[in-house]
Amino acid sequence: MTVKRVGSWTVNVILVVLFIVMAGSVALSRISGGEPALFGYQLKVVLSGSMEPGIRTGSLIAVKPQQDMNGLKAGQIITFRQSSNGSEIRITHRIMEALEQADGQTLYMTKGDNNQNPDSEPVTPDQVEAIYSG
Repeated sequence: MTVKRVGSWTVNVILVVLFIVMAGSVALSRISGGEPALFGYQLKVVLSGSMEPGIRTGSLIAVKPQQDMNGLKAGQIITFRQSSNGSEIRITHRIMEALEQADGQTLYMTKGDNNQNPDSEPVTPDQVEAIYSG
C-alpha cells in the first residue's frame, strides 16, 4: 500500500514559489538602486547589536515606509537617516520621547535598547524613513 504525499509536495511548491518571488524582488530592487522590498515592506539587515536582545545582529527585519512621520509615539521603533563622517547611514532605534518644539515641529529622542545612553542628536520627522513592525 502506498501513501500519497500530496500535502508535503504542495507545501514544498509553495515554499519554492515564495523563495523565487522574494529573490526576484530583492534582485529587481538592487538593480534599480532601491531597497529590497516585499509586500510594501523594506527589508533591512541589522548590522549592530544596539537593539539586542529584541533584534539580534545579522537579523533581517521588515520596516514599513510611511508618508507622514509626524505623530510618532514613544516606544515605537523607527529607521532613520543620520550623517556620519560625510556619509549617510541608516539606524533603527526606539523612540524614547517625542518633543514638541515651539515652532510646531516634533523632535524624537531615540536610543538603542542595548545602549547605555540615548542617541546624541534628536531625529526630525524628515529623517525618519520607516517604522519597524516586528
